[in-house]
Amino acid sequence: MKLYTIIALLLIGLVSSSLQCDKECIDLSDQILDDSRQWLPLKGFTQLQFADQAGVVKSFNLLVVDTIETRLSCSGNSVKEESIGVRLLFDTAGKNFISFNLNQKNFLCLNAISDVSTDIFVCDVFKKAGTIGNVLKRLNFNYGGTTYAEAILMRSTLVNPTI
Repeated sequence: MKLYTIIALLLIGLVSSSLQCDKECIDLSDQILDDSRQWLPLKGFTQLQFADQAGVVKSFNLLVVDTIETRLSCSGNSVKEESIGVRLLFDTAGKNFISFNLNQKNFLCLNAISDVSTDIFVCDVFKKAGTIGNVLKRLNFNYGGTTYAEAILMRSTLVNPTI
């Protein structure tokens, strides 16, 4: 009886393993950013100026990396992937900053660092804005005398006045 059980288990294992599919190779098309990048036209910039509600203008240093990389897909085809990385520095020591990374289509990650501690870290910001407490989405938002059709606002979790 033991011998029949062992043989039956081996046959079941052999049949089930032969019916399993190999991982399919699905080629992706080029991942070039669409109009989602329009709000981040910062290539070549080294500074950004912001005006507070009192109209006081302050300049902040800016690091921008706008790249298109080519990699091989699973089938050996070349695929282009575009991304934009931005770091807005609030001090010369680099301890307080906000970084953005936009890749794929409309996939934005945001990271705010306050004195070397993570203040905010959120990915897929456009979809999550309004669904989590510290990232808000506002339509027709007025700030400093300018109205923005759509604005993403961050609320500092560490209540840091710099961020």
